[in-house]
Amino acid sequence: MAEWLKEIVGQEWIEEDPAGYGSRVHPNDAGDVRTILMHAGENGTHVVTAGAARLLPPTGKPFILLDFSRLKGIEIFDADRIALCGAGVTNSTLEAALSSQAPGLAYSLPDEKSATVAESALGADCGTLAAAWGTNADMICAQELVLANGMCCRTGSASMNAGWFARGPLPDLSGITVGWLDAIGVVTRLSIKLYPKPPLSLFFRCRSDDPERLSHIAGRLSRTEIPMALTIEGRREGRKQRAFIEACFGAFSEKERDMKWKILADAAEGSILVEQAEKLDRMTDGGGELFVYPGTVGRLMKEAGAAAADAGRAVSFRISFFDAGHGALFRFNFEGSGKESEPLRKIMIRSIGEGAVPRRPDREMQQALMKHMNASTVDIMGKIKRRFDPKGILNPGLWEVAP
Repeated sequence: MAEWLKEIVGQEWIEEDPAGYGSRVHPNDAGDVRTILMHAGENGTHVVTAGAARLLPPTGKPFILLDFSRLKGIEIFDADRIALCGAGVTNSTLEAALSSQAPGLAYSLPDEKSATVAESALGADCGTLAAAWGTNADMICAQELVLANGMCCRTGSASMNAGWFARGPLPDLSGITVGWLDAIGVVTRLSIKLYPKPPLSLFFRCRSDDPERLSHIAGRLSRTEIPMALTIEGRREGRKQRAFIEACFGAFSEKERDMKWKILADAAEGSILVEQAEKLDRMTDGGGELFVYPGTVGRLMKEAGAAAADAGRAVSFRISFFDAGHGALFRFNFEGSGKESEPLRKIMIRSIGEGAVPRRPDREMQQALMKHMNASTVDIMGKIKRRFDPKGILNPGLWEVAP
């Protein structure tokens, strides 16, 4: 396996796994990725992308791990308000490039700054502009895509060699990559929308200890369509709960700033306005993430608090609203519990039955999701996977549908 890989990328761009299970390979462009996938298909070798590796169970079979760290190209098109990024460009790298090259433009920066722009877009992360403009998936314009069968194509306006500025009104092939976790193909480049960056940026904060009240206030704030980012953040330990809402908004003048502040204050009537939100410890263990209907946020906060109390633990939560309140990403963490904690997974599995969708679901969660899907939808997903990955070599086990 190593010999044909050397011919494609060169010896210096291959790292062998000491245990003998795989090779970490650093392709230089879409052509390298295409050749690797075609050879892997001929040899029956599994190919795993770095972003999906943590979601896959170990198989014990040798595989190729694609590392896109060499695909670091960034082009910023100021007039079109887009950035064209290679698959290895991280969120923090793009943010730094904008600061130096286009300080008047903003990118919806997710919490995971070390993740790549492509991972955040294809995984529908909620960044700093999510409340106004949607998830990062909604900001995808055009893509360069290598399918598992070796076919290379471009989507959106890039398919017509007309630049990278638009996703439609052509058939939306860009959308077919969102949520698949690289199970049918690999995105090697994509363009992402940028937005005007107001010179004034402010935070509007209020608090309430009633989860239902917090959810209601957040809904009223989102309907003003003023916040660029809108979150509920809190922590509950036993019967004690601390929580607040934070809305970030921008303005191009002091008059606009004052007008927006008044509108937000009126929408938050009945809550307590605070200048500085209390600093809450964010827990990293036992984390769960669910895309949910905004109307279920209050109930989920109560459920997470009750489950944590039953387990004798504290719970922290952070809810990010996106697309003017049309959806929310609900994050919650149990103190002192591992990722596979039973209380957390029970809430997530039950929520799937009520329409929630885990963010970047592992194999178990994917199977739970498909049990609740329409049978025809699952059948179509299986046909798409088998059509684009007939040998089943790319990230095997992800969105696996029996023939």
